[in-house]
Amino acid sequence: MKTFLFSILLSVAGFFSGTAQNNTIKQDLKDAGQEALDAGKQLTNEAVDKSKKEVRKAEEEIRKELAYAEAAEALKTGSFVMQAERVTFRRGETAFLFANKNFISMNDEQAVIQLAFNTARPTPNGIGGITVEGKVSGIKIKTSKKGQINYSFFVQGVGISAQVSITLYPGNNTAMAQVSPNFNSNRISLTGFIVSFDNSDIFKGTPF
Repeated sequence: MKTFLFSILLSVAGFFSGTAQNNTIKQDLKDAGQEALDAGKQLTNEAVDKSKKEVRKAEEEIRKELAYAEAAEALKTGSFVMQAERVTFRRGETAFLFANKNFISMNDEQAVIQLAFNTARPTPNGIGGITVEGKVSGIKIKTSKKGQINYSFFVQGVGISAQVSITLYPGNNTAMAQVSPNFNSNRISLTGFIVSFDNSDIFKGTPF
């Protein structure tokens, strides 16, 4: 009788042990499936993020190329504005500028050069600096094999007599300009960007 009861107990214990083992296997399979699902989601999210970055990068490259094309065409037609974000003086001093108030523009063979600093002092153009304009002559344009455009001209007016040289760099509308007055050595260099005259955002002060 004891042997019989012991056998039953072993059978019952084996049943519960097998059931527990099956539950453990099921849980392990469930956990593995969840881990695989999470890993799949992570890979999908990473792929989406990578794809978005690639799209943004491609869009930025297209924007830069379009900006360059607009700037190059504006120079060739002689209707452009170089809006300056920084000025460097002859002795190396630099200053950051508001691009809508500091610029070199050309349209209908007339050029305007304006500098405006953040100052409360009275200035000739009424906005912190000087605005000069004059007639353009002697335009020269040269494009390198890599797309760099060198554009120069002479401007003569009541308050200005200067040689202007502008360099447009390939791949974007970033540009640098040098203004060299003929009556002194106070040459200045401007760094900024070129847009077409019609698409510019500038505020012109009172001309000298």
